[in-house]
Amino acid sequence: ISTMVGGVRDLLGDETEKFEGFSVCERGIAAASSDVSGFYHGLRHLISDKALRIKLAGSGSQFVNSEYSKARLVEDIKNLYRSFNNTQNL
Repeated sequence: ISTMVGGVRDLLGDETEKFEGFSVCERGIAAASSDVSGFYHGLRHLISDKALRIKLAGSGSQFVNSEYSKARLVEDIKNLYRSFNNTQNL
């Protein structure tokens, strides 16, 4: 569960359900940054729903492993250097 500040929206993914004061997203629960009540209700919702906790944990883990893994970072850097090399050969 998080408030919607900075790049958190990208980490949580698309909204799948909307409730009073909070939203369930693909990889977590979101509340407005100034909404203490919404954060509280989102947290209570998460505590009371074991299946949702398991689902969000799995999709969050999969997202982090695919988007922020060491292997992806290394591949991105290789591709960056290759693109520099290709532009110098023009």
